[in-house]
Amino acid sequence: MQEIIIAIISSSIIGVIIGLLGAGGSILIMPMLVYVLKIPANEAVTYSLGIVGITSFISMLQSRHDNSFHSRSFFSFGLPALSMTLFIRSMIMPNIPNSFTFGNHELFVDKISMTILALLMLAASSRMIMSISVQLHNKSSQIPLVISGILIGMLTGITGIGAGFLIVPSLVLLSGMTMRQAIFSSMILISCNTLPSFAIDVVTTSYMHFDTFFILLISSLLGSFFGIRYSNHINQDNLKKIFGIVIALIAFLILYKELS
Repeated sequence: MQEIIIAIISSSIIGVIIGLLGAGGSILIMPMLVYVLKIPANEAVTYSLGIVGITSFISMLQSRHDNSFHSRSFFSFGLPALSMTLFIRSMIMPNIPNSFTFGNHELFVDKISMTILALLMLAASSRMIMSISVQLHNKSSQIPLVISGILIGMLTGITGIGAGFLIVPSLVLLSGMTMRQAIFSSMILISCNTLPSFAIDVVTTSYMHFDTFFILLISSLLGSFFGIRYSNHINQDNLKKIFGIVIALIAFLILYKELS
């Protein structure tokens, strides 16, 4: 009972962050699922895909009235990301064993996955603490966007995170979007990237506990409503820096647990 209460509170906070920043909150879902609810990492990915995707989609609908969407960037960035995520979830991950031997050591896939997630969290924290001040937008080439989409699709498929902390700066740097446009677009891209893979997992697996999933989803959605409502009244730069520090601390705790 105590674990589910902690998970509900955590999901609400994650929803608030998604509503406020359009990125970053989803990266905390996997640690909460794995370490609080004790769900195996490979199964927790499915929960994460659904919670992140639905929360991002609802948040996008709430904030669409004062934002614009760049369709060209969606096709250059979103479609490669979606294709790679679907490929990883449907063709690669089901065929990976739970563990394998490397020399005299047995390596567990769940531990590798959580270690990769922790390293991504450290990357996310650095991006949130440091401001983006340079644009690399080049109208003549969409190749950097396509490459970024493929890489982010791979990360989403393997770790279950929405990768908004990478999508937002990528769109600002490579497509010429403003930060506000990039945040709104990231919600669309995250939902388009995660929901199809979530649907595939639900159909092809039998480990989902939908009562737990819907409790966490509702908590996340309620948090996102609050975050969107007050997003214009909070200094987002300061919030990103504080949240970046929190993510870094959690990442170090994960690395300590998995590598010790």
